[in-house]
Amino acid sequence: MAVEFDLGTRYRSDGGPALLTGVQAVTRLLVEQHAADAAAGLHTASFVSGYQGSPLGGPDKTLAGLPELVESAGLRFVPGVNEELAATAVWGSQVEVPGHERTVDGAVGVWYGKAPGVDRVGDPFRHGNICGAHPRGGVLVLAGDDPGCKSSTIPRVSERTLAGYGLPVLYPADAADVVRLGRYGIALSRASGMWVGLKITADVADGVYALDPAEVSDLAITVPELEWEGRPWRYRQYPMLVPPSSLEAEAQLYGPRWAMVRAFLAANPVDVLVDPAPRATIGIVAGGKAFSPTARPARSARSRRWAATARSGSARLPSPPPTTCSRTWATARSRIPDSWRCRRAWPPASRSPTSCSTTARSP
Repeated sequence: MAVEFDLGTRYRSDGGPALLTGVQAVTRLLVEQHAADAAAGLHTASFVSGYQGSPLGGPDKTLAGLPELVESAGLRFVPGVNEELAATAVWGSQVEVPGHERTVDGAVGVWYGKAPGVDRVGDPFRHGNICGAHPRGGVLVLAGDDPGCKSSTIPRVSERTLAGYGLPVLYPADAADVVRLGRYGIALSRASGMWVGLKITADVADGVYALDPAEVSDLAITVPELEWEGRPWRYRQYPMLVPPSSLEAEAQLYGPRWAMVRAFLAANPVDVLVDPAPRATIGIVAGGKAFSPTARPARSARSRRWAATARSGSARLPSPPPTTCSRTWATARSRIPDSWRCRRAWPPASRSPTSCSTTARSP
């Protein structure tokens, strides 16, 4: 008996379970975000630009082959002549042009490129990040990393470079993580104005995964209310950088905007303790795709004296470092060795907000 099957269902938020590669999951992420915005009463679009290169050598082909998403998901794809021009175009998607009528409430900007491209785009990344994303748009930076040199001349990692540009970085481990952490990243970008990095390694980009829609469709996102210097704070954009507003924009970036990043990460299940063990004396923290091979030996030994942290969020968050999982593990310890104390090099120290609550509001 013939069974009809439409491959296009993998790019529909109301479709059933689907097989997706990590690259295809990027498109599903934008479809899910558009559906979530529509349900929240927002009319949004997505603008994608970048420069192809393994492991992110497929987004252009995938998006160009789905013209129906222009209407159904408001998706616009413009391949970049090079990485810098693509990043500048994404920056432009976040800026309202005076004298021009707005056609959408906001546009999600997505840049993609290989790790060498991340090295090249420092100027537009720094400027775009300090100006900030549109509060109803948001920016994701997809950095394709090839630590195993499958298609690179040298091993590459991007999180340190992106951290140097001032971006927080998420690290998905599979297709569901690309969608889920991408949704968190967009909400974080809207709440704080930060451009949010998504580190996608070759194994994740090329891997094939089963995606359960229930894992990504009904994602509860909490946007905390933040007080800064005794007053309620809400992110506002600096579309133009002209002194002295440039200094004010920098102060906002390293003050309340980074405070919002920390508050958002604390308010959402980005940090997860996977294998709690009340009497554990060893804690294992690993990020993204590295979690499974790191934790597998301890799990196979059936040890009762270890706790592993990962599977989501801060363990999938190279920058800023995963502090929540470490605190969760350490709360029962009466003595913490010196090596477990604060060794944070990024993000830089900043003034703490006077008070911060995690009252939910619409992203």
